[in-house]
Amino acid sequence: MVKRAASREALARIAVQTMHIMQVDACGIWLKNKKGDLKPQVYYGIDAKCATSLFSRENLNVLGYVLEIRSSSQIFNLNRHDGKSFKAFMKQKGLKSFLACPVYERGKNIGIIAVFTKNKYRKFTQTEKILFSTLADEIAFAVRNEDLSNRVKADYLNTIKAIAHILEANDKYTYGHSNKVMRHTIAICRKMKFKKKELYLIKNAALLHDIGKVGIDNRILGKKGRLTVYEWKEIKKHPMLGAEIVKHTRFLNDLAPIIEYHHKRYDGQGYPDSGLKGEDIPIGARIIAIADAYDAMTSERPYRKRPLTAEMALSEIERNAGKQFDPVLTKLFRDHVIGKQSF
Repeated sequence: MVKRAASREALARIAVQTMHIMQVDACGIWLKNKKGDLKPQVYYGIDAKCATSLFSRENLNVLGYVLEIRSSSQIFNLNRHDGKSFKAFMKQKGLKSFLACPVYERGKNIGIIAVFTKNKYRKFTQTEKILFSTLADEIAFAVRNEDLSNRVKADYLNTIKAIAHILEANDKYTYGHSNKVMRHTIAICRKMKFKKKELYLIKNAALLHDIGKVGIDNRILGKKGRLTVYEWKEIKKHPMLGAEIVKHTRFLNDLAPIIEYHHKRYDGQGYPDSGLKGEDIPIGARIIAIADAYDAMTSERPYRKRPLTAEMALSEIERNAGKQFDPVLTKLFRDHVIGKQSF
């Protein structure tokens, strides 16, 4: 039994963000009422009748399986007895793949979160299951703290940070990239004498600038050699995907414009194609663009035999000042790098 009702707005944010992160067609959150029955709280991609019937008593055997292992579960082939009604229901709604995770609050099961896809070939990876379990934990926090206290705010940000680190951990070429970009970004912000609030905002955007890559095929991200036209179009989606992920989170939505435009060039080229150029581009995005490019050039990448030296990378950035990069910020970045390096 849930002692305190969770904010429907908070649950809605979690559900929407889960859909974006997991790249699924439907998502729902069910919580137990006083009688212990699961009742839908929020749902997307399925209608009210579906949400109400999905975890009815007729299908509690399926729910029982999910709760028994106390972690994210992927169900494709239920046996004839346990899954007959559930499989029929899924077929009726055109749903194929199903991933569910129980929600525990202080050791007691209070509900379940589930996602669905219409792709029968979709199989969720172990990394996705870990992310999904982490997102399920956020529901417990929302239930415990209806007003989403400062503790929840910190935990929510930590969840997104964890997602960014898990994404990098799968690729030796980008491991630690976000942290290095963040450190360079902070250095420029301090030279700009930003107030604490603005520095904090841009710092977090730098840490999460590549979060949208969670929606890009790893085979494309790790490809050695030249990308095809299609693959390059997919890569260019990641700033917008990242913005979509954070804009649905109240505590992170201010990061969305910075993340969305961190690949926008000072002369208006780059992506996304929005018409922005020069100082119309958010200053946080202009700062991250320099820090991101510098770390990419000075780090090992699958598409380049060896990284550039700090001096070579800095020269490349200066050569493109006023075209790709903000010229004022480029000078500040040069001071920062020279202060750390002895060429």
